[in-house]
Amino acid sequence: MRPNASIEKRLDEIRARSALARLPAEYRAIEEAPQITRGDLAALIGIRLGALLPAASRSGDAALITDVRNHWASTWILAVARAGVMDPFANHAFQPRAVVRRTDLALAAGRLLLRVPRGRPAAALLGRRAAEVQ
Repeated sequence: MRPNASIEKRLDEIRARSALARLPAEYRAIEEAPQITRGDLAALIGIRLGALLPAASRSGDAALITDVRNHWASTWILAVARAGVMDPFANHAFQPRAVVRRTDLALAAGRLLLRVPRGRPAAALLGRRAAEVQ
């Protein structure tokens, strides 16, 4: 590896650790959790795959969600809901503390896969660094 390339790689690692440290403690705890909640899943999608969300936004569609105002992942929950990746329930509740069901995960994964550029899956992660520090 050339010296400049190794320095650049090291800087990228430091930037990634710094971005992770700026995220809420609840986000950093997801990896160790025995199960994840709907709020956790929305945060994972919003942070790790945020580059897919703007293209997925429903034009003129605002998500009406009544129960996320004080949740640590409210920003990402609203972004994921606006993008149509995860839906609130019929009563406009997102239930961010409810454990993710298989159907929630399957629907979100399917909707995200439809957003990945055909033939260029790496392009979905191009905006990842910017999404990590939101």
